[in-house]
Amino acid sequence: MIKLSKLYCNKPDIFPDIEFNDGLNIIYAAASKKTVDKNTHSHSVGKTTLLEIIDYLFIKTVKKGFFLKDHVELFAGYNFYLEIKVSEQLFVTIKRVVNGKISIATYAEESDCRHFSDDAWDYTDLGVDTARLRVDEMFKLDVLSENKTNYRKGLRYCFRRQGEYNDTFKVNSSRETDSSWKPYLGGLLGIDSSLILSKLSTNERITKLGSIIDEIRGLSDTSSQAVEAEIQVATARFSELKAQVDSFDFNLVDQEDVKNLVYNLDEQISELTNELYTSEHQMKSIDESLGASFDFDLNSVKDLFDEISLHLPEQLIRNYDELLELNKNLTKDRNKRLLKTKKLLVKKREKLNADLTDLHSKRGILARELLDERAFSRFKSLQSRVGREEANLAVLNEKLIKLDTTFELKADLDDAVLKQQVLANKISAVARQSHNETLKSIGKIFSDLVKKATELDAFLYVDINKNGNPEFHSKLHDHSSKDKGESYRQIISGCFDLSLLTYYSSRGFYRFAYHDGLLESLDDRLKMKVLKLWHDEGIRHGLQLIISLHDSDIPLSADGTKITLEENLIARKLHDRGNDGRLFKMEAF
Repeated sequence: MIKLSKLYCNKPDIFPDIEFNDGLNIIYAAASKKTVDKNTHSHSVGKTTLLEIIDYLFIKTVKKGFFLKDHVELFAGYNFYLEIKVSEQLFVTIKRVVNGKISIATYAEESDCRHFSDDAWDYTDLGVDTARLRVDEMFKLDVLSENKTNYRKGLRYCFRRQGEYNDTFKVNSSRETDSSWKPYLGGLLGIDSSLILSKLSTNERITKLGSIIDEIRGLSDTSSQAVEAEIQVATARFSELKAQVDSFDFNLVDQEDVKNLVYNLDEQISELTNELYTSEHQMKSIDESLGASFDFDLNSVKDLFDEISLHLPEQLIRNYDELLELNKNLTKDRNKRLLKTKKLLVKKREKLNADLTDLHSKRGILARELLDERAFSRFKSLQSRVGREEANLAVLNEKLIKLDTTFELKADLDDAVLKQQVLANKISAVARQSHNETLKSIGKIFSDLVKKATELDAFLYVDINKNGNPEFHSKLHDHSSKDKGESYRQIISGCFDLSLLTYYSSRGFYRFAYHDGLLESLDDRLKMKVLKLWHDEGIRHGLQLIISLHDSDIPLSADGTKITLEENLIARKLHDRGNDGRLFKMEAF
């Protein structure tokens, strides 16, 4: 189980401790006579901020817009603690340092961790992701494990901010995909979460496959058979042209000139090319030698000399400084010789390149003189046609590959569509209350809660839309539009959260919910019923039901006076008569 034990700070004079109990826990914002209008600044005392702090201490990722991030300098040095009751013998405290790391401690009874040394904490200096993993391991919530989710995602039905009552099941209005919340909710309602997740994943696969197939088909309106036939004709045409090129007769006019061209010029070109290669290789070797160090390991030589000095006469040992000077002179002389040789090779390379250019020019002139110009032109034309046909064949083969891929993708698409239908049928079967005891039980709890709060009949059901996906519904059995009104939607959403907590109250699940502004806009009769219902159900099932309540939302009794809230139900009382009445006893930020 997960219960809130205590919320506190290292600066209790500014942020007093808050303890939570079973039953109703009210965060009450009282208004002075000067601010009885609920739209005045009594709403800024911090009753809504408290929900955000609790969520933050459940290791929420902090983003811009969160007050501790936007006012990090103001809250520098603040440490917040949330003590959580996991079982009768286990308490977990999560500590978050503003703009710092996270620490986690476990112990067998309620403890104040404000003065814990680092050694007293199970984990310190954790990042968000690692801290969440450790907390998941400590909580061991079997309901979440069965639904293959973590404690952060499981908090969806534990917090409702103002404005999050309109969508009972999704809760928040962010652009979440169905896969981020429907599998979890389905699992809570007795529908295998992996079944829903697989169905939604299959939907995405079908969409992607369809898009790819449409894209490929858009490239060509011909069939694979037509392309194959076109390839056959193009291949025959290419082969014929290639054969003509290979067997082309240039009708050379003089065989003796042919010999001169082939033997004399080619032999000279080959000879000069080899010579040029040799020169290039020599220059490369010189460059490597110039870049390499000609040094030897002087330290090793000195060690060797020192060792020798132990065995040889003094006059036979050279002075180490002389050896250093010798090494410098050798290197200098060597580099001078290498640079001189390289200079000669550069000149030789320039001459070889000039000679080769001249020979190639003569060879080209001789070739043009020997060949019949019309034959040469015809040869070039054939070569060009061969190139075009070869390119055309490549395009056709690529088109055929894509068309063949379409058939494979279409087969995959057909399999996915079949799988989609099978999964939809399975979901549809377990979405029936007659086949789903969990859904039936939660539905009954929900109906009973709404009946007690509104005196109206309500029902909960899961429908399957035209795409085979689950859709969750709650309805009031009334022909009016009351269930569409904001006030009734608040009650319906709150009762749905409470029905989940009630059903799983004997399992490893959450035992608390925070409803911000639950009573706003309700008539006094409904307010009285909801307050009583929340208190009674909380006590009966060991649940902590937290609501924020503005002074103007306190219902009036039969004589027209506001009812008196029992002090033991008020977890924190705020007011607008100075800083002392704020959640943080400081100037508004």
